[in-house]
Amino acid sequence: MSEHFQKLTPEEFNLAIKRGQGRALYHALKFGIDDVAEFVLQACVTNQVYDGQSEDERATWLYQMFRNTPYYVDFSNSIINALSQASEFWDIVQLCDLTTLLAQEGNDSAKQALRTLMLKHLGEQDFGATEWVKIEGINGLLELATLYGQRYLSDSNFTPNTELLLDFKNDSRLEEFTQTLLSHAKHNAYIEAYVAFLKQNNKFPPFKKYIKQDPTEIKNRQRERMRQSISIKTILEDARAKQGSIPGRYATFGKFAATQEELEQLFIELLQESDDEVCLRLLWIFSLVPLPRLSDKLWTWTNSSNDEIRNAALWALSNIKHQDIHTFARAKLEAGWFLGTDISVIELLKHNFEPSDGALLYLALKNSNPNWEELHSIGSQILDIAKIQNHESLADALQWVYEMTPCSNCRKRSVEALQVIKKLEKPILLECLFDSDRTLKELAKQQLIEIFGYHLSFFDNSLQAISP
Repeated sequence: MSEHFQKLTPEEFNLAIKRGQGRALYHALKFGIDDVAEFVLQACVTNQVYDGQSEDERATWLYQMFRNTPYYVDFSNSIINALSQASEFWDIVQLCDLTTLLAQEGNDSAKQALRTLMLKHLGEQDFGATEWVKIEGINGLLELATLYGQRYLSDSNFTPNTELLLDFKNDSRLEEFTQTLLSHAKHNAYIEAYVAFLKQNNKFPPFKKYIKQDPTEIKNRQRERMRQSISIKTILEDARAKQGSIPGRYATFGKFAATQEELEQLFIELLQESDDEVCLRLLWIFSLVPLPRLSDKLWTWTNSSNDEIRNAALWALSNIKHQDIHTFARAKLEAGWFLGTDISVIELLKHNFEPSDGALLYLALKNSNPNWEELHSIGSQILDIAKIQNHESLADALQWVYEMTPCSNCRKRSVEALQVIKKLEKPILLECLFDSDRTLKELAKQQLIEIFGYHLSFFDNSLQAISP
């Protein structure tokens, strides 16, 4: 039986739950949480998602781990207490989701905690507003609409929550919510004011439909907008004044605004510049767009003692195809020099990959000991390579990403990349049925049916069907 479904040691479980891997949920459901309860509770009260803004929420996934256990009452009390004390944004978001689950199962203390949170943050982050409506339904919506309208009419600086109905756009109750608000608005000035505010901001049903736009047109509009606010003159002035501490504005100008002639001019300025801080900002311009050509000075920067310049030079080199870049990347990997200041070395293979590089890359990964941030960076770079190269020799490296990345988005991308090169193994798909990412679970289900002939009935009892 696959190692994904063996009983985990506490240390293995702690890593798995931080990453959101399916083996953590499987362990909890199959073997219980007696020996890992502290890690489950820690994951509940402290949001361990690598990127809360883009990754799937984990509340439902975590809830399954303790719902039917003797720890339920103690965990519930700890979660409610943590909600009243939390100060970190993503901790509050997760605790809010968990408390909602508790309230939906009849926990009055959880319900009161959510209402207290909702009133505390009304018109600010609006924590708990959507959750309050999930619990109270139309009565919760009317209460919030009244509160928002009342504050809006009495305080010109108050901004009501405009996303409340949008959060229910895929909910079967939206039509009922809409008509009830309109009905109550006829005789309630506060609700009338709130409905009017939503309509003014195009956030009242029917919502404005999204029209798919041509990518080329979008790019051209972005370029035009960018050129209206930033010119080659201003970007050079900013670089020479050492403005900005991240690549953002410079990289965006290079990718979306600069013409080929301007990129050539900026490249010449870069080669002639002697101030490292100015060079750094000029290098950032080529973060997302190919350099016009190679230069000895670029190779000098790849060995710079200035970490930022070193990284910027490697990133710029990754956008062009050249045998010298391939040779350089292989030498770095063979020496194991791709962590720390050389973290972008793997990206050099994006346009310079050869089939034999797959084995070398995996060997380098096996012999490395990256930290949490480096794990994510390395995984992202391998996925960048796979997106362009689609070669079966990348299978081991992609499986490494699946195992090691702290990011569920990258784990999902690694599964998709393995699928493309036809190296997606059944044990990985089975584990994905328990993953924290809902999209990955659906992808796994689909692939198990299409590739391995699984029947729909299997997924109703997958826990029982997968036994160590």
